[in-house]
Amino acid sequence: MREGTAIRDFFEPPFIVIGEQTSGSGNTLAELYRCVDAPQVRITIRAAEAIKFACNAFHAMKITFANEIGQFCKVHKIDSHEVMDIVCRDTKLNISKTYLKPGMAYGGSCLPKDLRALISCAREHDVELPMLDAIAKSNLNQIQRTIALITELGHREVGILGLSFKAGTDDLRESPIVMMAEALIGKGFKLAIHDSEVELTRLLGANKQFLEQKLPHIASLLTPSLAVVVKSSKTLVVCKSHSDYKKLDELVHPGQKVVDLVATLKTASFPPDCYSGLYW
Repeated sequence: MREGTAIRDFFEPPFIVIGEQTSGSGNTLAELYRCVDAPQVRITIRAAEAIKFACNAFHAMKITFANEIGQFCKVHKIDSHEVMDIVCRDTKLNISKTYLKPGMAYGGSCLPKDLRALISCAREHDVELPMLDAIAKSNLNQIQRTIALITELGHREVGILGLSFKAGTDDLRESPIVMMAEALIGKGFKLAIHDSEVELTRLLGANKQFLEQKLPHIASLLTPSLAVVVKSSKTLVVCKSHSDYKKLDELVHPGQKVVDLVATLKTASFPPDCYSGLYW
């Protein structure tokens, strides 16, 4: 509820979250909210507390984001209200649940490049955008945390399942998976890589150049056989949601570890102590 509109917000919420210690313990509270026409969600108390933090942090972030875009527009003599109004009209990507799912770092040819360009253009006019500037640093931290998670498992033979920056593409430019693989090789890991969407003979231009710069021996690491990668690896890292990996739980051996970076196997049936999610 917002100050100034608390009564209206109480009777017109997007949902009602009820934190329960045990199943059914929130029944009395649910009955109190029966007069409010909104869906009720029953979850654990700690998850309910986390939702409160997440909502208000998200609201603070939106205000700060709009203000930093406003600063950028001001020095370039652009109407920031017009810009943000049009940004908010996109309910497919911008104002939606798209991208709001914990997982691996972003990559590709657009997000890193345009973020750097925005910050660089701002600095040319002595405008500091601390929140936007921190995005790339936080993104790099996600890659480093993933490397640390893989390292902690103690296996040197690692299978990378998925190399391009997301499913449905062979785009490797600034792929966080390529960067992760490069770092693991530098730390002495033995890698085997599978990605049915990446064919070395079909890579062109900047896409091919980025891969050859980061992983010059990629031809010896990449194999078209998922079974070969699974057999030769003690830790398997699922890096993108692809149909090739949906039944990975049927292929793993006892003692193998699976690290899921995209939550594509959360409901799979793995042996005990086999499966690890990045943030779940």
